[in-house]
Amino acid sequence: QTKYGNAGLSNHGEARDWAADVMDNQTKGRGKGRGRANTMERDIHVDKKPGKRSNLKQTRDRKHPQQSNHDANYSKASRPGISTTLGAGVRADDDAKRGEFTESPAERQAFKEFGRNFRQKENISLEAARKYALACLSATNPDLYLPPSTHWRVYLDVADIAKRSNQLDDARSHYRRSCELQPYASQGWLEHSKLEEECGNLSKCANILEEGLQYCSLNESLLIRAVKFYERIGDLRHARQLLARLKHSSVEKSWKTMLEGALLEARAGKYKMARELLKYITFHVPWYGPLYLAHAKLERDYGSPEEAYLIVDKGLKELPRYGPLYFQAFRLCEKEDLSNEDFHLPRTMAIVSRAESISKE
Repeated sequence: QTKYGNAGLSNHGEARDWAADVMDNQTKGRGKGRGRANTMERDIHVDKKPGKRSNLKQTRDRKHPQQSNHDANYSKASRPGISTTLGAGVRADDDAKRGEFTESPAERQAFKEFGRNFRQKENISLEAARKYALACLSATNPDLYLPPSTHWRVYLDVADIAKRSNQLDDARSHYRRSCELQPYASQGWLEHSKLEEECGNLSKCANILEEGLQYCSLNESLLIRAVKFYERIGDLRHARQLLARLKHSSVEKSWKTMLEGALLEARAGKYKMARELLKYITFHVPWYGPLYLAHAKLERDYGSPEEAYLIVDKGLKELPRYGPLYFQAFRLCEKEDLSNEDFHLPRTMAIVSRAESISKE
């Protein structure tokens, strides 16, 4: 058992294990003597004290130095056919590819110019856009040739053209080439896996996702896509194994993936664990309105409507201009008024008066 007890999941140890491990590891070191019990001491009934909010917005693929080191070690140790005692040549190749991921201003400007011309060609025809992109990849065209560090992006555009032209083999080839040139970019793995899933090649899709996660082990978009994919095919055990990786990341960088995990547990019937996860995420990310909405809907459907209203009310105090929470409050209060035969809808009208702060748009 974890220190949280069974959480009502005596027959669902896997769900309890990944969630408890993530919450335990993330709360360690957040303050002296401040564990999860202290963090969650203030329940949903207690309002958060006002204070300066930190800007938690992060660039999608940017990692903290500690996470970058972990990802590098994980990818090198997990890659098939490569031992943990890698040679200097393999390390140098990995370092070079990571270095290429950071483009210079001149390279970004060159690709921006390419994108402008590519869209113009695309308006003419897909074939004209494809020929122009391939010409920019050939060193025999010095006037059009792009810096090598941008080639992986060009291959993504060419693959998209091939996919829209129903040339699926060419699209696969270009996606594969993009991933080979820059394996630490999640876009190539995401688009390639989508293509295979749309074509019904579920095993190939799984292989691509697993290979991509070897290089981008904590990438938010790739991890969420993999979790959703394994949930769709019914492999919840594998989805939970992927979610367990979040214990190596801070809650500020992994809360969206944790939210997907909480919704997964709710869909799987583990309502108490989903409720605990949503409560944990909402405490650490109080500025994101859809969290309150998801938490309130879970309480409304599988818990207490009164508790759902308290969550909505807390969200409205934190985000007084977030419209969807008002709609949720209207529904909850209207249902409560009608059940009490208060046909003048006093609680509902009180919420309506609070909504006057929202602009007409």
